[in-house]
Amino acid sequence: MKSKLRIIAAIVLLLGLLIGSTCCVNDTSVKSLTTTFNIGINTSSIKSANGLSLTLSLDAKTYQQGQKVNITIDEKNTLFKTNNVPVSGNWPMDELTLAGPCNVIPYPFGIAILPGYYTSADYRKAIQLKLYKPDTYIGCINPIPSDFSIYNFKQQSDVATMSSESNPQLISTIPLYVPITLTNYWTGAYPAAVQHNFDPGVYTIVAGDEWGALVILHFTVTQ
Repeated sequence: MKSKLRIIAAIVLLLGLLIGSTCCVNDTSVKSLTTTFNIGINTSSIKSANGLSLTLSLDAKTYQQGQKVNITIDEKNTLFKTNNVPVSGNWPMDELTLAGPCNVIPYPFGIAILPGYYTSADYRKAIQLKLYKPDTYIGCINPIPSDFSIYNFKQQSDVATMSSESNPQLISTIPLYVPITLTNYWTGAYPAAVQHNFDPGVYTIVAGDEWGALVILHFTVTQ
C-alpha cells in the first residue's frame, strides 16, 4: 500500500512540475519554445562561430512557370544553453528582404533571388529581382525599431528575445522562422511596375543574416 501511495505522490509531483513549467510563459505570440522546421527537398545550412545556424529550404529543385516557390528561412541557437548574441550589421549582401518593405518584425535575416547560376564567389555581381511591388513602398512608415541590440536565444531553439541596452522597455520575443511563398517578380518603377512569372531558367536564392552567415541554393523553372 505504501509503495502505491509513493507512486501516486510521484505522479502528482511530476504533473505539478509540468504545469508549473508552462504556466509562466506570458508571451502569447510564442506558442512553443521551438519551431518545428519542415526540411524541404532543397535545403542548406551554415553554422556560425557565435553558435547560431542559418537554414534555407525550398520545397523543390524544379518548378513549372507560374508554380509557387515555397521558401523557409530559420535562425537557430545550436548551443545547449541560452545564447546572447549582440547585433553586428555584418550583412553579406545589401537589400536582403523578407515580407516586403513594410515588414513590422526586425528579423535578423533576409533573402534575395538572382537570375542565373551564382556561387559564393560571384553572387555580389548579380542584379537582384524585385520580389515585391514597388508601390508598396509608398506611404510606408518604417516600423522596424533600430534600437534592438541583443538577440537572446533559448537553448537549442529558434525563439529569441530581442532587447535594447539603451531602452530596457523595448523587448519582444518571437520565433526566428519565416515561411515565404513567391510566384513572380517585378520590373519597372511606381506607378508603372510590371509583374512577371519567373521565366524558364536557373535561379540563385541567397539567404544571409546580420552576423555574416550566407546560404545559397539554386532552383530551375521550366515551361
